[in-house]
Amino acid sequence: YVRIPRGLEMGVAHAMGSTGRDLFRLNQLLRDMALQPNFLQPLGNFRTRIAYANAYKTDFPVPVETAAFLTRRSRYPHHFRNDDKQLPHQHNNLIIATLHTPPQSNMSSTDEINEDEEELVQMSNALDALGWRKVFVDFRGEIPWGVSMPFAKRNERMQSLRQRRVVESRDVV
Repeated sequence: YVRIPRGLEMGVAHAMGSTGRDLFRLNQLLRDMALQPNFLQPLGNFRTRIAYANAYKTDFPVPVETAAFLTRRSRYPHHFRNDDKQLPHQHNNLIIATLHTPPQSNMSSTDEINEDEEELVQMSNALDALGWRKVFVDFRGEIPWGVSMPFAKRNERMQSLRQRRVVESRDVV
């Protein structure tokens, strides 16, 4: 994953048409989907919500921050879970951490979100408030390229965070 300047994003978005304008947040679609009750309530009706995120910047189209709706300015609590092996996934050795966000009913309406907060923080917190299991996976060893990926000590950062048991969104990013 490589960040590109916002101006370049806008150019790419316009070249892609309406889909590009949606994906690069040049209109209100993604904001509305993350903040408006008519979108959040149906999502909240699911018994279980699981988001999978590729850690270590190995998912170029969908970075970990987007997949797990994380932002550096969010303080939403994330609790480590110890039931990683119970997930319906045949490659449990790829799972490096599972976090749970506790549901908070008072976050489901945009009226109750602090208007001073940055838009991405509002979106992240509103989605987290539904209650999620966030599964972080490490696919670095599965990438079939000849390009070597950065291999820091596997799970080192998550292991240090896991000792705290509860972390904030901004700690995970």
